[in-house]
Amino acid sequence: MMQFHENKNYVEYKQRAMLKRASEERLAQAVLARRRIAAFRFYYRALAGFGHWLIVSGYLLQKRYGDLPELPKSARPTPSKRQA
Repeated sequence: MMQFHENKNYVEYKQRAMLKRASEERLAQAVLARRRIAAFRFYYRALAGFGHWLIVSGYLLQKRYGDLPELPKSARPTPSKRQA
């Protein structure tokens, strides 16, 4: 009785199926990689714009209200001695 692995047609069929599946997985990975890059580009621009807005608004607040007053030594926070 012939086994499945000895049947040449089955072996060729199985190899073709494996190659097809591998190529589909490579294609899927390429599509996902493009989506990740597009999302990264969007967030990069959004965060860059937000950072620019923070800098400009901070500059305008300093210009409007002046620099921060110097705090007396008793009001300054002391570093924590607690270990992480």
